[in-house]
Amino acid sequence: MKRFSKTQKIFFAILILAALPLNIMAEVKDSTRVISPRKAFFVSMAFPGVGQMYLNRPLKAIGFASAEVFYIYKTIEYSRIYGYILETKKNVGIDNWNNMDEAEKREAVNRQAVVNMTDFSLEINSWRVREKRNKYAWWCAGVYFISILDAYVDAHLTNFPKNDVDVSAIADHESVGMNISFSIGKKK
Repeated sequence: MKRFSKTQKIFFAILILAALPLNIMAEVKDSTRVISPRKAFFVSMAFPGVGQMYLNRPLKAIGFASAEVFYIYKTIEYSRIYGYILETKKNVGIDNWNNMDEAEKREAVNRQAVVNMTDFSLEINSWRVREKRNKYAWWCAGVYFISILDAYVDAHLTNFPKNDVDVSAIADHESVGMNISFSIGKKK
C-alpha cells in the first residue's frame, strides 16, 4: 500500500481548506463595481492569488496560491537536504568526497539520519539536490510573476464583451479569410 508523502498531504490539505469558502465567495456580478488594473497589479504582488481574489476569480486564486505554497515548501525542503549533504562533505573532507564513488558516498552519509531529519532517502541519482532546490525556486518565481501578469490582464479584460463576439470564415475560389467582430453597445 502506497503512503502519501508529507508534501502531498500538505498540498491536499491546502486545496481542501481553500475550497471551503468558494460557496461563500460566489456572488452575483456587480456591474457598478469598478475594476482597476493598477490595483489588481499591486495587490497581486502581495502574494499569488490575491489579485485573482480582487477580481473575484476564486478558483484561479486557489490554483496560484497552492502552486506557490507547494514550490516554496519544496525549495525549503531541498535546501535543508542540501545543507545536510554539505555538512557531510565537510565532515568527510572535500578531497575524500570527490574521490569516492556513489556507493561509498551513500555509506559515508548516515542514511537513517537523513531519512529521520529530512524524510528523504538518498539514492544514486538523488545527489543533485542543489539543482532540484534551484529548479523549485525558479518555479516559485515563475508562478509569482505569472500570477501578477494574469491579474493585470484579467483586470483589463473584465469589461470585454463575452457573448457578443462573432467569428466567421470567408472562403471563395481565390482567397481564404476570417472575420472577427464584436458589438460595443448594449443589445435591445
